Amino acid sequence: MALATGSRDGKRSLAIASAGAFVAALSTSLVAVSTPVIAKDLAVTPHDASWVLTGYLLAISSLLALAGKAADVLGRKRVYLTGFVFFVAGSMMCAGALDLRGLVGARVMQGVGASMLMAVGPAIVTRAVPPARRARALGIQLAATYIGLTLGPSLGGMLAARLSWQAVFVGIAGAGAMGLAIAIAMLPADDERHERPSVRSLDLPGAGLFAVALVSLLVALKRTQEDGWTGRPVVLLGAFALVALGVFARHTALHASPLLPLGLFKKPPFAFGVLGATLL
Repeated sequence: MALATGSRDGKRSLAIASAGAFVAALSTSLVAVSTPVIAKDLAVTPHDASWVLTGYLLAISSLLALAGKAADVLGRKRVYLTGFVFFVAGSMMCAGALDLRGLVGARVMQGVGASMLMAVGPAIVTRAVPPARRARALGIQLAATYIGLTLGPSLGGMLAARLSWQAVFVGIAGAGAMGLAIAIAMLPADDERHERPSVRSLDLPGAGLFAVALVSLLVALKRTQEDGWTGRPVVLLGAFALVALGVFARHTALHASPLLPLGLFKKPPFAFGVLGATLL
């Protein structure tokens, strides 16, 4: 199917953004099916090995909004290429990890890079593609995400079973390196005609509060497997997450350029889109 997205730059931008979405999603599903092999090889429990996946997803979830804001301030191309660098470096560190702690730390680094790819990719597409063709272009990029999620289990299982779990991360690093090379060669430069926001608008305190609240909430949910819903750690972490979310909401209401303007949730398309993504 031809990419009817207008200019050559539009087609290139869509292809590159789709590549980033593909490798970030592929890394999720590839590793998910490799977790039992990792647990056996590193002599840890399957529950502990699940942090290999959880650490990656926590990093993405906590940093998505900040990565998008950073692209506005520092430039989309710069942040996107930096995301690829973090992703590839984290993947290679995963392949060379000697214990679970090192592997989870490397996965967090990989997730930092993936957050930049996932946050900036749609912005690259919307800036490069005319409004009349934008919905189709974003649909193609979303399809690339789900192709990565779909291919991952088969490829990850084959690599882990026939070679090793390290081979899974080497494959991910190779895919990321190819994406980086293509992005460096083909991604158009940012449009510099409009003045960028200042670095102060990054709202780092808001990003920190959001990350603390989200990590606390998801760790609390994960601890229910060990302590049950009424266990002391679960209750304390859940309460702390709610307090942090409340402080984040208060900070957002008072900040001149908040990380996540809460007024967006008053718009039904945005609110229902977030609800759908959350349920997914």
